[in-house]
Amino acid sequence: MGRHSEDFLVRPLDTVWFRGPRPFVAGEDSSDPGLFPPTPWTFQGLVRTRLLLAALPGDLDGVDRNTIRELVGPPDRLPEGWRLEGPFPAQLGQDGRLEPWFPVPGFLLRGDGREPVRARRAPDLEILCDLAAGQTLLGCPSQGSGARGGWMSVANLWWAVTGEGSWDGGGHQPELPPFVKPEERPGVRIERDSGTAMDHMLYAGTHHRFAPRAGLLGRLTAVSDDRVPGDALSRGWGQTGRKGRLVELQGSIAVDARWSMLRDGTHLRLDPAAVPDPLPAWVALLAPALVVEAGTLPFALAGGGARMRVLGRLAAAGPDVGGFDRVAGSGRPVRSTWAAGSSWLVEIHGGSAEERLAAARELQGLGPHQPGRYEAMGFGQRLVGLLDPETFLPRSGGVDG
Repeated sequence: MGRHSEDFLVRPLDTVWFRGPRPFVAGEDSSDPGLFPPTPWTFQGLVRTRLLLAALPGDLDGVDRNTIRELVGPPDRLPEGWRLEGPFPAQLGQDGRLEPWFPVPGFLLRGDGREPVRARRAPDLEILCDLAAGQTLLGCPSQGSGARGGWMSVANLWWAVTGEGSWDGGGHQPELPPFVKPEERPGVRIERDSGTAMDHMLYAGTHHRFAPRAGLLGRLTAVSDDRVPGDALSRGWGQTGRKGRLVELQGSIAVDARWSMLRDGTHLRLDPAAVPDPLPAWVALLAPALVVEAGTLPFALAGGGARMRVLGRLAAAGPDVGGFDRVAGSGRPVRSTWAAGSSWLVEIHGGSAEERLAAARELQGLGPHQPGRYEAMGFGQRLVGLLDPETFLPRSGGVDG
């Protein structure tokens, strides 16, 4: 047994219908707006079901619950040492590498031109509200300069976090990535006993259709088990979303090098001699984070020799998360989330330069940080962007321009 990581692509073969936790009853509701992308809760369910089917072909309803727990963990927790990343919409580029797209971080504001304006602490104090008074209220950018919003390419994310390259207007879409299209699908409620359509029970649901070379990018880090085939996420089929639409799983696909460096924290490897004290940084969510308590952060402030304080935030509420527990046969509690793209301005100070850099890595969720059970499922995935304390422009190290 050993620990390994694998990138994989979930490629829908038809439209997919992802929903929030609110029950949908035809006749009571005439339309469902759908949800995109699926929450980490939906994604982890797809992945774990696929692993189970690869290890235990057949009807999973008859499988002993203890066997399921041994293979993929209990319903609300992955096995010890596992971690799931994604889902991130992605398409195959011209070079054969997967190019993921991400929610635009909240610290990129609309501005007046094509290139977004970066939120700054000074002299634009109004962008972060009562920052000078030490308050950490919900960010309220100055009028006419709200958050950019939408989706952006990995190339634009690279520019936003590292300052390398340039902003590409074609790499930003206000609603959905360019390879995903909404599609309205009509339906009718069926009478269970007779199997016939019921009167006055028409409805419409918003599905999403992916381009042929596109899907949802994921990455699973797990402890290998001989009972689960090593290629379980590299090939085969699965079902996801309402109506259980068919998807194909593809593995052994290289991802864009910029995304590999960002998620591995290469951009956080500054020369210690060039690390200021204090060291400001943006922490931006790439996936929704569960709200544990009102006013609390969706990530831990690292300890060690360096200290941290939150200066402000540009954040919003995300989709509620709930669903159905198939094992227990009942609904899950509905939980609130911070939206993907929500950003916090953090100041790292004290300690040595090495300790401040180590604290930045932990803020991003990199070792020695150990994720909690929901973070291991994909909630609260995030990136850290280091800033120059004078200009508040991004700075990075260990990367080539």
